[in-house]
Amino acid sequence: MGIPAMGVELDPSSVRIARFAARKCKLKNVTFAQMEVTPATMCLLPHVDLVVCLSVHHHWSRMFRFEAATRMLAELWEKCGQTMFFETGESEMPPHYNLPPMEPNSREWLTRYLAATCPGAEIRHLGTFKAFGPGGSETENVVSRNLFQLVRRG
Repeated sequence: MGIPAMGVELDPSSVRIARFAARKCKLKNVTFAQMEVTPATMCLLPHVDLVVCLSVHHHWSRMFRFEAATRMLAELWEKCGQTMFFETGESEMPPHYNLPPMEPNSREWLTRYLAATCPGAEIRHLGTFKAFGPGGSETENVVSRNLFQLVRRG
């Protein structure tokens, strides 16, 4: 659609594949950055209209602890001008991911968490989808996760 887009990915081979696909599809205004997003590198991410944050937050929690992951999500929301799509590992994640108990259920807990972490957001639950659990594959350890859209009010 001609909208400038930037993908940020840690894995160099995924970045190479994305760049190859963009060239093959003759996409313009698209770029990819191979970068580890950490508490120290969050400042390098640009301000954008739309953020897609899928299956990332629970890895931040595992690597940097839950409190740091929360600060990173809040900073990411500050860089988001209009909309963020968000999904994360839920109650299926083992203890070393440092996630708190998501009670009474993941959907309610995540809705409250997102509202507290991303001020000014209207939280929309878009539904659930099938995802790979820890160590899962397409046929084993498949779990259901919640997908949210955060829309900046005003």
